[in-house]
Order: sequence, then structure tokens, then C-alpha cells
Amino acid sequence: MSTYKHPWLCEQETTFNLAPAKSGFPCEIYTCVPSEIKMVKKYAAEYPDQVKITKEDDIGIFAEAPRNWFNFKPPRKRHMTEEQKQELRDRLAAQREKRSNKPQISD
Repeated sequence: MSTYKHPWLCEQETTFNLAPAKSGFPCEIYTCVPSEIKMVKKYAAEYPDQVKITKEDDIGIFAEAPRNWFNFKPPRKRHMTEEQKQELRDRLAAQREKRSNKPQISD
């Protein structure tokens, strides 16, 4: 059984219409991805003067946000020595151990 509101909505998409950064026009956003709809609504509530929901229906949401909120860059590559990598591994292992040893709160 589908988890979507509509059975024909098996694809999820998000589109950004970006004007040149110095044009002063906002970025137009459309999404039908539930987690991104939630994020757009959250930002619209937190920044009502910058993020505006222009249209919403039972499939997706249209919004506008400042152009300078969006970048299109490849991920940064971190160049680390083996010692730095091992230090990160140890730190992560310690955090996982700390998290697994927390007492469980039961209702």
C-alpha cells in the first residue's frame, strides 16, 4: 500500500527556479517531498519576512525565498592524515558508547 495521499504520486520532486543572484528576484521553490514541505513551512514560520508560501495544495507547495540562501557547489573534500582519521574514529566510537550507556526512560 502506498504511503502517498495519491496513488499516482510515486515520484517526488523539488524544483528551484533561480534568477541571477544580483537581480533581486527571489528563488521560486516547488516541492512535493513531505520532508521538504515540512522544512519550507518551518522556514516560513521562522522567517515570515523572507520565506513566503505562494500556493499549497494536497500534492505540493510553492514558495519564495531569498536567492542568497541557495548554492550549487560540490561537496568539500577533507584532506586528513591517518592520525586525524583515527582520532575522528575514536571520538565517534566514544560518542556511540556514551549514547548506548544512557539509561532508558520508560513511561
